[in-house]
Amino acid sequence: MLNLCDIKFELLKDYIIGNNYKIAIYGAGMIGRTIMPDYLMRHGLDENLLFYVDADTRKQKQKVIVGLRQYNICAPEVLNNIGHDTIILITNSNYSPVLHTLDAMESLDGIKAVIVPVIMAEGVKDRAAAGGGTDVIRDYTDELIPKVINYCWFSGRKMPDYLKRCIDSWSRICPDYEIKRWDESNYDVNKNEYMRQAYEEGRWGFVPDYARLDILYNYGGFYIDTDVELLKPLEPLRRQGAFCGVEKWGNVNMGGCSGAIPHHRMIKKLLKYREEAVFRYEDGSLNPDTCGVYETAPFIAMGMSADNTCQRINEMTVLSSEYFHPYDYMSGENVITENTFSIHHFNGGWLDDKRKEERKKTVGEYNNICLLYTSDAADDTPCV
Repeated sequence: MLNLCDIKFELLKDYIIGNNYKIAIYGAGMIGRTIMPDYLMRHGLDENLLFYVDADTRKQKQKVIVGLRQYNICAPEVLNNIGHDTIILITNSNYSPVLHTLDAMESLDGIKAVIVPVIMAEGVKDRAAAGGGTDVIRDYTDELIPKVINYCWFSGRKMPDYLKRCIDSWSRICPDYEIKRWDESNYDVNKNEYMRQAYEEGRWGFVPDYARLDILYNYGGFYIDTDVELLKPLEPLRRQGAFCGVEKWGNVNMGGCSGAIPHHRMIKKLLKYREEAVFRYEDGSLNPDTCGVYETAPFIAMGMSADNTCQRINEMTVLSSEYFHPYDYMSGENVITENTFSIHHFNGGWLDDKRKEERKKTVGEYNNICLLYTSDAADDTPCV
């Protein structure tokens, strides 16, 4: 059984360096491929990295770029060869099936491991308990973001009541804003290959990933996903030129609430980055990458640190998770501060049935896992 470390996220770097651990990263999803390379490079840990591990056979044919190096994505069996001088960094937010897989490997008995998304989430709660972040919103431009809240609803299906309640909050909080619905009647889903394929597959949670950027670039205004509840007026955000928010992992997520003046140059970069993406591969399998991969990479390339802090990148404000993404879908908890504008409820429209069930199991195990992360300092004491 793994030895899960009771360590706070801000102490992880010193813990690894102090014990001279080699690193194996489990999970080549959004956090593993997008956030962790940035973390390793910023903290000088890239030299400690051995390899990536993922159970997805398609990903095992790929590589992850960390700095100037490319790392193989290996099958889980490679972990049978590591020793106690290696720590496993589990990057899956849906960590329940990963733990079961690794705990069943006898060779990993006593090997140190950290569930990175859990200690990140606990760090967010700690900061909120300490008083939250500082309100950093300031005026950057005299050109105002239009008073239009855009949203997408493709498929022709009837919208469920819980999403209608979210949309009702927009007009209640911002009564003088136009609420603009985009669907098959006024938007061409064939203008981008990724979007067209997602539409054909009926994967409605992926279709807006391109559309919302396209809409913001051409028309400006605000964009909000249908599973977002608005808590306070958007007026303080109108002089940003453009803005977006990150989730607690540090990845950009435009759906929680974003906005821009028309033809903003950073929105154009985001659109260009998505041009070559496909949703359906040649063998018929589907691209599992969420918007976090495609929306975060251009920001990191322009100097953003994926550390869940407020930053200004290419004349676009990036706001920390407390502003638009206070909900933790691992625990089902909200961490709301005085800076919170909206709650992205993450209803999981992009998940298939299997992953929805796995998420439920992860939520059920969260409190037990968090009992392991309550110490005030990192040490070498076994956690389980």
